[in-house]
Amino acid sequence: MYKWMSLYEIKQTYKHFTERNVPFEDEIVDIIPQTGVQYSERWEFLKSLVYVTSKGYYFTYEDVFGNNAHHDPKEHQPYETFLEGALKCVYPYAFNAEVSSTLNTLFKILSLGKICVGKYDGKYSFTFTLPYYTYLPYEYRNN
Repeated sequence: MYKWMSLYEIKQTYKHFTERNVPFEDEIVDIIPQTGVQYSERWEFLKSLVYVTSKGYYFTYEDVFGNNAHHDPKEHQPYETFLEGALKCVYPYAFNAEVSSTLNTLFKILSLGKICVGKYDGKYSFTFTLPYYTYLPYEYRNN
């Protein structure tokens, strides 16, 4: 069962990914729906979800797609394409499923890989990678 939390509660419980040393790779271990966002407003609901990594950091849709993110359509394995695709998959599913079932389905898709975060021109760059592969040199793997 997924626990709904306010953004304030999330910030009190987890650290924002920007507080972490970069570059880093991590797995998503939890998805938190935000209180006050109605499930019936599917896109708003899906875009308001908060993703928690195994090391206790969180990020949002806005972090990946916002002004502080580097986007290059020619980049290999962009995480924004992976995340957007996962959300588009569960969007129609959500019309006939309970919240927990929708989140379980989204989690299954997102757990197929890891998120890799680095910096490019002062902005955060997000890349998808498979669980058994790493882009990071050895010295950065425990960030």
